[in-house]
Amino acid sequence: MFLKSKLYRVHTQSKISFPSVRPEPVQVFKTHVSDQGSIKAEMVENPLAGNLCFAVQRTNRIISRQINDALRSIGLTAEQIFLLSAIGEAGSPRISEVSLLLGLDHSTVVSNIKPLVRKNWVTMSVDIYDRRARRLLLTDNGSARLGMAFERLQELGDALMKKVGGTQNTLSLCRTLSELSTACA
Repeated sequence: MFLKSKLYRVHTQSKISFPSVRPEPVQVFKTHVSDQGSIKAEMVENPLAGNLCFAVQRTNRIISRQINDALRSIGLTAEQIFLLSAIGEAGSPRISEVSLLLGLDHSTVVSNIKPLVRKNWVTMSVDIYDRRARRLLLTDNGSARLGMAFERLQELGDALMKKVGGTQNTLSLCRTLSELSTACA
């Protein structure tokens, strides 16, 4: 305690001022995918650039932000569009089935479904075979909202496809990401 208070007094009575130094922001991905030499140089400059976990997490955040920006005008978020899509695709799934399909925790699905039910985009009913379970159904309003969202996502998808180099690169990337998600599940 004595040492701490003595250091504090010395520090606060000091006339020495240090200029505030702010590190320059590091730009992690500053090269094009086709420039292999630069990518290797960048990985030496920034070791995180070659870290798969970092790259996947960063890409997920950036694309999620872009999806949310594209869907904001129609009142949806990225999580909600994927829930609506999963419910619409499955017909009348149980919450546990949606949870499994999207790789989300049951409680996460339940908390994200509640706003969709309040907005009358999804209905929730008791399963006739298991009264403990709940079934989800996309309403007409939810289906219309999903259609509007798909239009916006198609525009975003087209823009991303151009950024990664076209259809072939996009298909290859989708295959690789699918294999990664299957391997990690």
